[in-house]
Parts: sequence; structure tokens; C-alpha cells
Amino acid sequence: MKRSLHAARIATALLLLAACGVEPDSGPGKVSWDRDTCERCQMAISDRSFATQLRTTDGHLHRFDDVGCALIWERDQAADVTEVWVRELEGDAWLDGHDARFVKVRNSPMGYGYGARSTAPEGLDLMKLREQILVMEDERRHPAQ
Repeated sequence: MKRSLHAARIATALLLLAACGVEPDSGPGKVSWDRDTCERCQMAISDRSFATQLRTTDGHLHRFDDVGCALIWERDQAADVTEVWVRELEGDAWLDGHDARFVKVRNSPMGYGYGARSTAPEGLDLMKLREQILVMEDERRHPAQ
């Protein structure tokens, strides 16, 4: 009797952990569209074409509504990022941000104006995109007088 009660408790605990959405150790995590919020700007993550996730060395996944928010948060927090995941502009795939190419688009959730594609000869790599976004943000924060 004790053994079956113990087994039932373990099974219940495992089911609860699964239901709570325990994050994977690597790769992109689940996003609850329209419910999860951007870690930087606190807007709902609604537009699937621009969602971004950063995994830090502590294993935590941070979710963002725009790749610009993710890159600025990374700098402002001095975060040690191990993985970058970006949503593909046209499709449902998560792309490794280090392999993606970033192209200029007319609108993105926070107006940084870049989206990810798996291939785009004219696109920027992540390092160049980071430079562009950080310069853009610095100009927003400190406009020329």
C-alpha cells in the first residue's frame, strides 16, 4: 500500500511538472502567444513573425516581441547569452539567430524594423544587426540637439 501511494505521488508530481511547461535545456521554448510578455518592453508577444528568445548561461529563457528588444536587453543587462532563437518572417520555424539573416521590413512590433530569414544574401548577420540596433537605440535615447 505504501509503495503504490508513493508511486502515485511521484506520477502526480511528474504530471504537474509537465503541465507547468518546464523549459527545455536547449533550443527555443514554448511561447504562449498573446499571453507571454516581452521581457524588455512588457508588450504581449503577439506577432509570431518577430518573436525572439535568448537563453542565458543560467539556462533561463527570456522572451521578446522584437529582436531589437532582445539585443538591447542583452546589452543593458550585460547578459551572458548562450543561444539566440528568432522566428522566421514567413513561416512557423524558429531559427538559430547565429545562422539567420536579418532583413529590413517596414514594421516590426517595436519599430526596430528587422525580421529573420533562413537565407537572404542582402541580409545582415547577427553581429551586424546588433550594431545597427544598438546605434538606433542610442540615437533614440540621446537625440542630437
